[in-house]
Amino acid sequence: MLRISFTRLRGMALALLLLGLPFATARAQQPKLLKDINAKVIGFASNPRPMTRLGSLGLFVATRPDTGDEVWRTDGTPQGTYLLKDINPGPKGSLVSSMTVMGQHAYFIAVTKQHGAELWRTDGSTLGTQLVTEVQPGPSNLWNSFGMAVFKGRLFFGLENKSVGHELFVSDGTAQGTKLFKDIHPGAASSAPGRFQIVGQKLFFVASDASAGQELWSSDGTAKGTRRVADINPGYASSSPWELTEHSGKLYFRADGGKGPGLWTSDGTAKGTTRIQGAGADKDPARPTSLTSFGQRLWFTAWHRTKGSELWSTDGTAKGLQVYDLHPGGFSSPDRLTVLGRKLFFRAWHPKLGFELWVSDGTPAGTKVLKDINPKGNAFWLPGGLNVAMGKLFFSANDSVHGNQPWVTDGTAQGTKMIKAIQPSNKGNGPQLYLNCGSFVLFAADDDVAGREPWVTDGTAKGTQLLANVNTEANPFSSHPGDWKQFGDRAVFLANDAQGKSQIWISDGTTKGTEILSKPGQNLKTTSGAALLGERIYFAADDGRSGVEPWISDGTPLGTKRLADIVPGSGSSSPRSFVRAGSKVFFTASNAKLERVVWVTDGTAAGTRPVAGTKPGSAPTMPRFLTALGDRVLFVARNNALGEELYVSDGSPAGTKLLKDIHVGRGSSSPSELTLLPRASKGLSDLILFRASNRLRDAELYVSDGSPAGTKLLKDIHPGLRSSSPRELTFFQGRIWFQADDGIHGNELWASDGTAKGTKLYADLWPGTASSNPKGFTASQGMALDRLYFQANDGKHGEELFSTAGTAGSTGLLRDIDPGLSSSRPVGFTQWQGRMWFTAHTQAQGLEIWSTDGTAAGTRILLDINPGRASGLGSNQQILHPWLVASGERRAWFRGSTAAHGSELWVTDGSAKGTKMAFDLAPGNSSSEAIPSLVASGRLFLSAKSSQFGNEPFVLDLGASGYPIGEASGPMRLRLSGSEAILGGKSRLQLSMITPRSTVALVFGAAATRPRSILPGTISYVDPATLGVLAAYASTGSTIQASLQIPNDLRLLGVHLALQAYAQHGLAQPFSSSNGVVLKAGR
Repeated sequence: MLRISFTRLRGMALALLLLGLPFATARAQQPKLLKDINAKVIGFASNPRPMTRLGSLGLFVATRPDTGDEVWRTDGTPQGTYLLKDINPGPKGSLVSSMTVMGQHAYFIAVTKQHGAELWRTDGSTLGTQLVTEVQPGPSNLWNSFGMAVFKGRLFFGLENKSVGHELFVSDGTAQGTKLFKDIHPGAASSAPGRFQIVGQKLFFVASDASAGQELWSSDGTAKGTRRVADINPGYASSSPWELTEHSGKLYFRADGGKGPGLWTSDGTAKGTTRIQGAGADKDPARPTSLTSFGQRLWFTAWHRTKGSELWSTDGTAKGLQVYDLHPGGFSSPDRLTVLGRKLFFRAWHPKLGFELWVSDGTPAGTKVLKDINPKGNAFWLPGGLNVAMGKLFFSANDSVHGNQPWVTDGTAQGTKMIKAIQPSNKGNGPQLYLNCGSFVLFAADDDVAGREPWVTDGTAKGTQLLANVNTEANPFSSHPGDWKQFGDRAVFLANDAQGKSQIWISDGTTKGTEILSKPGQNLKTTSGAALLGERIYFAADDGRSGVEPWISDGTPLGTKRLADIVPGSGSSSPRSFVRAGSKVFFTASNAKLERVVWVTDGTAAGTRPVAGTKPGSAPTMPRFLTALGDRVLFVARNNALGEELYVSDGSPAGTKLLKDIHVGRGSSSPSELTLLPRASKGLSDLILFRASNRLRDAELYVSDGSPAGTKLLKDIHPGLRSSSPRELTFFQGRIWFQADDGIHGNELWASDGTAKGTKLYADLWPGTASSNPKGFTASQGMALDRLYFQANDGKHGEELFSTAGTAGSTGLLRDIDPGLSSSRPVGFTQWQGRMWFTAHTQAQGLEIWSTDGTAAGTRILLDINPGRASGLGSNQQILHPWLVASGERRAWFRGSTAAHGSELWVTDGSAKGTKMAFDLAPGNSSSEAIPSLVASGRLFLSAKSSQFGNEPFVLDLGASGYPIGEASGPMRLRLSGSEAILGGKSRLQLSMITPRSTVALVFGAAATRPRSILPGTISYVDPATLGVLAAYASTGSTIQASLQIPNDLRLLGVHLALQAYAQHGLAQPFSSSNGVVLKAGR
């Protein structure tokens, strides 16, 4: 290992040069908004829920930030719309439910901090909104109400009391007259009464007692006359009566007697409680819903084994069952059955019409579509909210022109019309929850300005207006920045504009330097993330004229252009899977015949073409797994005569060919897991290892050097027709590591050097035929102990942290992080500070950050960020990649989560003491959900959510830092790293992955505004105009370390210096270049 010390930075000459390099703020500050990309702002929704009509008033529940959900009233005018009372003072709301009118008052259940869930009432005034009484003194009783009913002048409802549980109560509207009616399930157990329905002189409801589950009960208004009607599903099982409905003096409902949900009826006696079921399966309507009394018959929707979900009716007898098969041979799924005068309305589906509004006069001939509101027949459109008011039917509908808007009908096609187009954007669910208030209809709607708020209508456009903007808090839209990548020393990312279009942006970390990658007027909509390949950015976009086609950019708006209109006109080729091989870029795209094939480009329109030529049928189709091998690509594609096989292309028709028909004939070998095995350090050509099948054996390990002769079975790991199923192929120390099953040892750890002899089992981690299933392989580079890290299960410790240094003796469990058979499932391996960092879960501490130096003793938790079993990083599903972003050796950034502060931006210096929340961007326990994404231009780029801007891109100016940019090019995978450039200190540099006895040059200068090619096959991240050679030498090993003295000169604060290495192993060999490193001078 060679150590070189540059103690004077080439004297003052270099110091003076540094003064001419890019400058940025030298000291870390508060994160600031990079740009409010989606600056659209609407009001936060109050989400009103119309509850009931009280005289000439409409009562509804709405949300405000200062009150939460509370009761409001309206007389149909803006002036007469206001909050009745903040029943539960503060922002939590009172959870109002079960509102029912009795006399001059509306009664409801409300929950307060002081009283818990209790009975309240209102007369429509603030003073008249008051607690009736406390059934259970204090705040301990829970919110348990399943409806109310007014029966014989009193209010019946269910409520919880600590001594009797959730039972049936009664009230005459006074404190003295509010009391327990009957303890149906004696003691502290609960009967949970609810779903009330009055039929004649009886109140029916659902409850449970000590001997039966949820069953049908009735009451004559006395405790003695309150009893279970029938134990429909005998014993402790429940029949769960549902949709209790009165028709012609009898009760009808849905219940399950043990043979599935069916239609039942009851006259209030056990003998008179029966299932309505005709003889034979054809007369057995199952799972009935939307029970509705209309005319002389009960109507409902039910499922039939041959007819699907259709409309049914009955006269109350099995013989009188009748089905209306609106879509013979299919299903129409009718619902929302609503009666208006002498007509029954409902919504239903038909394959030629989609969901539409139907009407019936009770006869098969009179059952038809009222009006084809949406002529496009969108099967996903559902007319909803059917409610009767002022002699008309109000509902929501989408005519495919105006979006989902309020409609009204008088029952005729001519009288069915849209009332008013309220919401131009047609987002969300449209108007909902129509309530008849006598002279007006109250409903909830969103006009794209105020949010979802209370509206009123009389059925005319003029009489339809916003009643009140209850929640006036601003609701900023978000651009949701993501898919962050480095392009030189700048950041490229995706974000949505105010119209919801996804666009590619580029930024140098300043607002002025943050712009869309498109020329003015191009109006691009990006359909995928950017592929940053060499000197250019490739992506798929739609300019509104040419469909989704391939585009290219040099990192400037003026240098952004369409590569080709592959499918002429407005059709789309939908390009994807961009891969760089040599000086060319390959990708897949669809032609006008919808055949997806491989294309190649040199970055010009003239040089963009299908690799197999334009002759119809000449190219293999459905390509996938494009993988570079030198200046060619290997890919998997389909041919009608050969199935799915492995192909190779150099970009020309002659050089595009089948490598081998591995599964001879029309069968498919279905190659997958194509993985590069670099061998330049051994003086050998690179190989591709992959998994494939043939006629004689299932999925096994294959190899290819890009020639037909060199494409072959590498090893039949599981001999015979059975499969070894090699997967998780990963390069480490000159070999490909993977898991495979040889039929003897289960799925275990294997490795291959590209030869049959060198392909072998390295460790049977779970001895015997059981499988340890090693996965998540990640290799370290340049650590004191380079190892391959992964998770596996040895049968004794669960899925835990394992590693190998490349030998059988060094392979095994590194540490049982969550002791015993439970699993810590380590993931997200990231190298920093000469250690491997990852996340792991323990039963004692939840999901937290861990690190290892490759030894058991050196494997430890960073900090229990959210103390106890709660996770400091959220859930496993919230772990993002990269989840840890380093700005040098001193600091790394991540998103942490605590109960006190929510999800915020955290920073660590690698120690428990130096790990802390960096900024509370959303104060208190609210979450900014800050996600650090990358470092560029001396700044940390992150996405975060704020109440003022929504989820937008933010930046944090960093002090002294040292961070990588770009990637290596050429046969050597050179990796350059550098620590912070601290004034008066030393920046540690390390170059690894060098082929011994190579000539190496370390260059410096300003970071290039965009990557450029200086030497063939390489990419430069240093500006050629400022480039200088810092050192040149011959390597003797694979790693070089150097220290760079930074002058203690305050004039250097905030200055950026870019470094990069070039290497060549012999004059006849191609050049290799490392990634770049940017050092930002600071303290």
